[in-house]
Amino acid sequence: MATKASLLSISFPFRKGATGFPQMAEGDEVVLDSLKALVLTAKNERVMRNDLGTYAHTYVFEDLTPILQARVAADLAQTAAKYEPRARILAVEVSEGQQDGQINVDVVFQVNDKVLRESTTVGSASG
Repeated sequence: MATKASLLSISFPFRKGATGFPQMAEGDEVVLDSLKALVLTAKNERVMRNDLGTYAHTYVFEDLTPILQARVAADLAQTAAKYEPRARILAVEVSEGQQDGQINVDVVFQVNDKVLRESTTVGSASG
């Protein structure tokens, strides 16, 4: 019988823990933080990995059409398959943010046997 590895990482976004050291993320939260970082990282933002991230930032001021929603979903699914293979993307929903210049990206994904959901706001006041 195969055992599942215990996941441990520094939490995202970076914050100080109770002991003064970086707060840690464990288990499924590691994958959740990784997906959030992928959504919030713009393509070409990372110098040595210019294909890491999504084009979601470039779409925040465009009309939210079904074609645009499909582009964001396909972009995230492709990036997650390459950089976060522990997560299986089940659905991506894109909606307008509460303010101009924002979009909400809701991702439903599976890690091991759990189905999880992460909601991230991309745009002008997101980070």
